[in-house]
Amino acid sequence: MKKLSTWIIVVLLFTVVSQLAFCAEDFFNLSPDALKLNKEQKSCYTIFQCFFGGYVFRDLEPLMASTLKKDMTIDNFNNLKSSLQKAFGTLKNPKFTLLQKVNEFDRVVYIAENNNTLFEVIYVFTTENKQTLLTEFAVRPIQPQQPNPQQQSTPQQK
Repeated sequence: MKKLSTWIIVVLLFTVVSQLAFCAEDFFNLSPDALKLNKEQKSCYTIFQCFFGGYVFRDLEPLMASTLKKDMTIDNFNNLKSSLQKAFGTLKNPKFTLLQKVNEFDRVVYIAENNNTLFEVIYVFTTENKQTLLTEFAVRPIQPQQPNPQQQSTPQQK
């Protein structure tokens, strides 16, 4: 009887330890998607700093997919950086808001601000040679929705 109770305790301990291990994987974000998102977020920070901070083209170059490298020369980068800063100013405080997984692409969206105006900063990543690389980048202002005056009716008095 004593051997049986010892085996029951061993099996129960093994079960508890294995359950803790599975929970810890989720808790510490060790899933493959979470690790990939972490890499993408680091890339997003670097890319954001290349266009709106003090980083330069050589910081962006290793993060670009081959399709983007064909079109993005140092001159094109400088022109794009200048155009973005003229159009939107210096964006600040990027905050992660959305991850969309579409087939072989990941679309990562941040919200940034400048002078109380919000901007959506969109990064599209793909995987080449087991590396997550940027294929597209876009910035657009977010227009706050104005209430429709026709929908705001006053209550009728009886």
